[in-house]
Amino acid sequence: ALVDEQKKGDFLHIIEKNLHKFEPKTQQFPLGSLCALLQHGKDSKITQEKVSAWVDFILDRLMRSPTTASEVAEECLSAPFQRLLPVMRAQLRDSLADGLGEHVLPHLDQALQKRLLDGLGVETPASGTPLGTPLLPERIEALVVKCTEELNSWFVSAPRFPATPLALADALARAEHPLLRFFTAVRQPQKKEAFLVAVALCLQSLRQRFSWMRITEPVLERLSHDLQNRLFFVQNKGPVMDFWFTDRMKKYNSEANARIAAIFAQPG
Repeated sequence: ALVDEQKKGDFLHIIEKNLHKFEPKTQQFPLGSLCALLQHGKDSKITQEKVSAWVDFILDRLMRSPTTASEVAEECLSAPFQRLLPVMRAQLRDSLADGLGEHVLPHLDQALQKRLLDGLGVETPASGTPLGTPLLPERIEALVVKCTEELNSWFVSAPRFPATPLALADALARAEHPLLRFFTAVRQPQKKEAFLVAVALCLQSLRQRFSWMRITEPVLERLSHDLQNRLFFVQNKGPVMDFWFTDRMKKYNSEANARIAAIFAQPG
């Protein structure tokens, strides 16, 4: 090492003792977290507590004042915060992503929104090749996959228990997760399409063979309306779920017919 371990430890200890002298919002949390990381390692309880305290501070500020959204976005994109993202445990990363999805992303202009979606968790070294996985799209994709599986499972079993009206209401409520408004950030088109098809299938069923469920579970009416407006609304066109869903069914039927024809065309 270039610096003697004892001298490094003494230096870091002095910084820790004098943290109160640094500016609370912009310096205390980064310095405290970095000192803990260098002294105790990324897996130590002390380091995790320091990093968690910084995230809690950020989320608390957002709860008290939504007008800080752009300020928080820039703080999260700063080099000190980005350096600590790989140190965070999965649960803390998810809490951070969920908080940003609810309190930050909806309040940003398009340019800063894109920077946060594409850049949080990604390091760009001197070589220019980005390293790491963007935190927010990763969390959004996990939510998309989970909601898709849950809705498909319900649709296959309904109306037999446990695929009850209440179970569907719970599943649709989870599909209203703030981050799922930004499902287009998911990199794999098939996952996005599978999610939209799963939602559309369930909402269509509530209008047709399971229409009675809207009477037994009235909240389904609101959830259906909200999700259509959130996921299937196009500016200057209005709700497009029925048109989109019909188009997808035609596409799938055409693909299935082509595969069947190819099978029958094989010799023998």
